[in-house]
Amino acid sequence: MRKVKVAGLAVVALLGLAGCNHDPSHAVSIGDFTVSDAQIDATADSYAAAAQEAGVDQAFVKIRESVAEYTIVKELCNRVARNKGITVPAADYDTTATSLGSTPDNAYVRLAAEGEGCVAALREHMSRPPTDAELHDTYNRYKAYAGDQASTFEDIKGALTQPDANGDTSLVDRYAQDLAVRDALVDAANRYNLQVSPRYQPVEYPLLLVANGALALVTLPLGQQGTGAVSPAPSPAVTPSA
Repeated sequence: MRKVKVAGLAVVALLGLAGCNHDPSHAVSIGDFTVSDAQIDATADSYAAAAQEAGVDQAFVKIRESVAEYTIVKELCNRVARNKGITVPAADYDTTATSLGSTPDNAYVRLAAEGEGCVAALREHMSRPPTDAELHDTYNRYKAYAGDQASTFEDIKGALTQPDANGDTSLVDRYAQDLAVRDALVDAANRYNLQVSPRYQPVEYPLLLVANGALALVTLPLGQQGTGAVSPAPSPAVTPSA
C-alpha cells in the first residue's frame, strides 16, 4: 500500500480550462458520475485532521490531489471490472489504515483501500509483454532516479522481462500486469469521457512502485493540466543506448 503522495511533487497551478466542456462545478466527472470540490475537500479534511492528530506533517493540497486521484481510479477500475466480469474482493480497510496511520473508518482510508483493492483485482486477470518503447520509457525513469549509479538499459530490460538469478519472475509478472491495467484504465477514461478540474491536474497514478516507493516504473496518466483531456500512455522522447 502506497502512502499519500505528499513529498517531491510540484503544486499544480490553478489554470483555467481552455477549449474543454468540463463543468466547473465538478471536480471530477466520469460519464454520469460526478464529484464536487466540496466532497473532495471533506475527504481530504478527514485525513488531514487524523494526520495532524498523529503528529504527521501532511500538506493539505497534496492530500486533496490524492483524493481526486483515488476517486478517479476507483470509479474507472470498478467500471472495467464490471465490464470484464471480474469480481472485486472486499477492501482491506485495516491494513490500509495501518499503512496510512489512521483508522479503518476514515473516509480517505476507505477510498484508498477500495481503489487499491480494485486495481489489485484487475492485475489478477490482465497481463501483456512490454513494447520496446515502454522499456525505454521505464529505463528513462529509472536512470533519472539512479543517476551515475544507473545500470545499463540491457540490464534493466533483462530485469523486467526475464527471471532473476533465482528464477523469480515476480517483477516481470507485475510489470506486465501493470502495463495491461494501465491500458484498460486509459481506455475506460476515454470511453467514459473523464473530465478533471485543473486544480487537481496533472493526475498520474503510480501503478508500480519500487525503491521503497521512491521510483514509479509504471504510471497511469489521467488528464492534461488545463485541458481536462486524457493523456495517452507515455512514450520516451529519447531512446537511450545500452
